[in-house]
Amino acid sequence: MATLRDAGRLTGELQELADRLHTEMTDGDGDFGSLTSLADDLAEAADNVAATFTQLDEILSERLLGQVSDETSTSGRRRRTSQARDKMEELSKDELLERARKAGIAGRSGMTKEELKGALRTEESLSKEDLLDRARDADLPGRSDMSKADLQDALRSA
Repeated sequence: MATLRDAGRLTGELQELADRLHTEMTDGDGDFGSLTSLADDLAEAADNVAATFTQLDEILSERLLGQVSDETSTSGRRRRTSQARDKMEELSKDELLERARKAGIAGRSGMTKEELKGALRTEESLSKEDLLDRARDADLPGRSDMSKADLQDALRSA
């Protein structure tokens, strides 16, 4: 589940990338290939910020509309999220890189361990609707009949 802390961290990373791109363009030190790569990283970071804010919006909307009224359901979801976070904390950077490769996360080789964890959490937190949009863009056949897990697997393989 995305948090405001996640959103703050991601927007900070986005700002750093934007500043680096601006500096390299104005100083004229970067070649076109490195500028393109940096711009791709910036676009990916912007997507991560957008996905996080979308998830936060969904969570807040559900709560404001009273759709999440069952306390047992909420505490169970918190417990599962906490367990998933604990598991991710135990992974080495190489294991995180492998997961990021399987998830198709661009720019992963230049990420720190914390950045990899954040990118993977953002990727794993995508809603089924977000995954369906990605599957539609990738023109995956049978996407409307797939579960969330099936969509994630199919998109990783595409």
